[in-house]
Amino acid sequence: SLSSGEMTQDASLLAYTANPGLPVTPLPAGSADAQVQTTQVNLRVTSSPWRRLSFEGEWRYQDHDNRTPQRVFDYVITDTVPAPVSRRATAFDYRRDELKLRAEYRPWRALSMDLGLSTREVERSQQERGTTTTDKLWFELRTRVRGVAAFKAEALAEQRDGSEYLPLDDAAAPQNPLMRKYNLADRDRSGVRFRASLLAIPQADLAFEYALTDDDYDQSRVGLTGSRSRVVGVDAAYATGGFSAWASVSEENVRTEQNNSQTFGAPDWSATTQDRFTSAVLGFSHQQLFDLFDLELEYSYSRSRGRINNDTSGLQASFPDLRQQRSTFRLGAKWPIRENLSLGIDYFFEELDSDDWALDGVGPDTVPTLLALGAQAWNYRSNVIYFSATFRQ
Repeated sequence: SLSSGEMTQDASLLAYTANPGLPVTPLPAGSADAQVQTTQVNLRVTSSPWRRLSFEGEWRYQDHDNRTPQRVFDYVITDTVPAPVSRRATAFDYRRDELKLRAEYRPWRALSMDLGLSTREVERSQQERGTTTTDKLWFELRTRVRGVAAFKAEALAEQRDGSEYLPLDDAAAPQNPLMRKYNLADRDRSGVRFRASLLAIPQADLAFEYALTDDDYDQSRVGLTGSRSRVVGVDAAYATGGFSAWASVSEENVRTEQNNSQTFGAPDWSATTQDRFTSAVLGFSHQQLFDLFDLELEYSYSRSRGRINNDTSGLQASFPDLRQQRSTFRLGAKWPIRENLSLGIDYFFEELDSDDWALDGVGPDTVPTLLALGAQAWNYRSNVIYFSATFRQ
């Protein structure tokens, strides 16, 4: 497959400041005249020389050519002080080249093994690292036990490195030369995933899933230095006749560690974030209930908590927890009027409650010499009723 696209944007630019007490500096242009050309090529080849063995190869190419004029702009700091230097609006280009190879071997009907290797090279302009290369090796095992159970296990190892990391020469926003941006830095990643399904009776399915991913940025003295994610989940489903029910619950824990510096040099403070996400779903549906209509009901619940701890020169402190809770309820019914026509009605309710210390209580001018947007953490209730008609020819 081959695709080519173009993105443009010519909206009028806003003034440098809304402060009437500052002198007005004319903009270099009325619009950014933004233009980006995109090209993408996908090629896939498959072969099965033997019924127990198959191969697959895939090549992906993507080019993002940013042709937006790179003009020089003045700017105003905190809507109060004109900046002493101007800045050039940078147009970022990138080119991604990826090759994937996979082999599948089936020694017998109930067992299959996959081995995969991929390499991805990304070339970037106007950034600290011109080229990054990511190599990945993974193995997957799938098996079934007499039609009553199924198991799937996967392991992966990934490594990213690239060209020399050179901080940009930016007088307006200089960076610590020891800083490594997480998407450009060297990274070693390893992970495992396991899923087991139990099919004790034909109508029901019970599954358990566990996944662990570990990232190590061992070459980064300042910036993100490590991350670990763990996911545990259970889901179940039951179906018989026109009735079906399903339920699931999962929890994900993400821990990250970073270092930084107050003196624009060696790291002298660190921070650790711990995020926990919990979600659950419960629902059922019944077709031709009382031989009149189809009914479906589903309830979902999710909750998250974020905790940030920091250690500055031996003084430990923590920010207030970030919290969010969401509940969603959906009830729908569909009546068949004729063989090819049906009418439906659905009710949808959602409630979201969140606490964010960085937003709550911070108005547009709460902090001196800083104009904020006044955004608050999301809190709302939504009720929706909608009708539908389905016609099939």
